Amino acid sequence: MPAFIYKAVDKLGRPARGKLDASNEVDLELRLKRMGLDLITFRTIRGGRTALSARTITRRDLITFCFDMEQITRSAIERKESRGGHFREDYPEKVAAFGTINMMVKQVPDRGMAVSRVPIPPMPDELKQVIEEQKT
Repeated sequence: MPAFIYKAVDKLGRPARGKLDASNEVDLELRLKRMGLDLITFRTIRGGRTALSARTITRRDLITFCFDMEQITRSAIERKESRGGHFREDYPEKVAAFGTINMMVKQVPDRGMAVSRVPIPPMPDELKQVIEEQKT
């Protein structure tokens, strides 16, 4: 699959540049559309390696990737709210209680992954003061 270097803009007109693997120019434009970008210009990278053929993925890398994805998925499922970049259609609102905890996922022998809720320590008064000063 050929690789392309492209220039595009998002819906707000902000420029975006990058490298993307695509079957052809039409496929490139479709992939960018799915990313919320409108293609401006592109060029094919001749003789260059694509992202997928750049190196061999080791077994260790694949295991680590799967392990990390399981942790991310388990913690996301546990958080029954929408906050920041984590949006859930089934829980579209923020829940104040979730703003006071972090989800921690760890490997438990003979049980697999376990999710726990860890309280976020209160913000120091000095930091609160700095944040309030920045707001004005």
